[in-house]
Amino acid sequence: MNIGAIWELYMNSENGLAARRRYETFNCEELVFFYNPILSKHIKPNILDDMAETIYCYGFSELKLPTSEADAINCLHEIASFGVAEENQQVVPPLDYDLLVSLMLPLSYAAFKYAPDFFYPYLYGLRFVDFVEAMSILEISIPAIPPRRDYKARFEYYWEFCKIFSNVRAKYRLSYIETCIFIYDFIPHIKKRESIKLPNPTQCWFIGGLFTPTEAQVDETFWQVNKDTRPGDIMVHYETTPKSSVTTIWRALSNGYVDPFYHYHICSRIGERINIPNISLTELKQDEYFSSFPLVRKNFQGVNGFPMPAQAYNRLLTLLSKKGFDTSELPVLYAPDFKDYEDVTNENDVEEKLLIPLLQALGLEENLDFKRQVGIHVGRGHRVFPDYIVDFKVVDEADEARILIEAKYDMRNRQDVEKAFRQAKSYALNLKSEYIILCDKKQLIIYKRTGNDFNIDNYTVYSWKDIETPDNFNELKIIFTNN
Repeated sequence: MNIGAIWELYMNSENGLAARRRYETFNCEELVFFYNPILSKHIKPNILDDMAETIYCYGFSELKLPTSEADAINCLHEIASFGVAEENQQVVPPLDYDLLVSLMLPLSYAAFKYAPDFFYPYLYGLRFVDFVEAMSILEISIPAIPPRRDYKARFEYYWEFCKIFSNVRAKYRLSYIETCIFIYDFIPHIKKRESIKLPNPTQCWFIGGLFTPTEAQVDETFWQVNKDTRPGDIMVHYETTPKSSVTTIWRALSNGYVDPFYHYHICSRIGERINIPNISLTELKQDEYFSSFPLVRKNFQGVNGFPMPAQAYNRLLTLLSKKGFDTSELPVLYAPDFKDYEDVTNENDVEEKLLIPLLQALGLEENLDFKRQVGIHVGRGHRVFPDYIVDFKVVDEADEARILIEAKYDMRNRQDVEKAFRQAKSYALNLKSEYIILCDKKQLIIYKRTGNDFNIDNYTVYSWKDIETPDNFNELKIIFTNN
């Protein structure tokens, strides 16, 4: 892709000219809401502008203009060290890094207004994953994000963000305004997202908190989630005091991802909201199943991202049905149907009727995510052909595959299993595989690598009937999709 040539065309297009006008006449709130309209539903008018102006006037503008990167970094340290005071009123206390992280949208705007040769506006509020995606198009790696509770490092991560912008600016010889347009407008434009249907839900989570009046009306928002959240997952929302009830069910629209400037660190975009009859904490405590459920016993402390097994979700649906609610409109946890395991007569049937349908149900595509009978190099000039490999790649001219699968018709005894294991292990060690999976007409046997080897006595077994259970299917999905 000749990005430079496409960029020139874009800047002379109607979209490019409109983007330039946005930055030439911009204010903080207009920019933030333009690139992240969901935030406009959650932030009161003028708050961002007022805070950006305060930080600029009583913080940055009182500092000496930076002439080098070292000066720019010192500016950030001074803002953090002395805070921001307006007419003797401390707006940002000194060394309050937690607050500074939360104020990254207006703070970055103020910094950009102060010294645009060094600082850039951060407009990815709750959308940091989009920044990562944009940088992947440019083949730019994102520095490791600091741990959740290291607020100082998370504040200082803003400088890493600015350095990436500066590198892009230098590489493509852009002005500071063109750099913003290039990253916020142009890169998303050349790779527009297609509308993708959500996958079938395979796992369910509790989330929770108090809805603001605005959030009580929206059908799409961002929320703190478990890092293992994936698109399509079911999110059961427990609304805290004064309601203290399960009130809504949502779907995850994105992965759970780490956002260095989001207070709770991990979030996901959620939508497809469905309001349900309230099920109170008291009702849950009186229910035979939920009375012993760990989260209920803890009064929903630590609710966000708490895993909800299929049995718990199904019990919730039963409680809703008893309230007269039509649960047919609610999402249902998915698991494949492997009735064909009753009609398997040879090894080819194991592959065609069981293994390949499983891989496809897990969302894997043949020749993209998994490959059959690929000749791999083992030793000098020697090639072997494992039945199936998943996540194949070549690293430093060496073949690697994260999962190796060997399919048999019927491993009738331990001797058969040991023979298949030894064969698979020799391949897997050469491929630096993380998992060996043996399958036949009855079961999958999964071995996870520990250290530099596989232990034949350390395994997990799933019958094909087991995989028809949503929780078991989800466990397999986590293994196969590397979540």
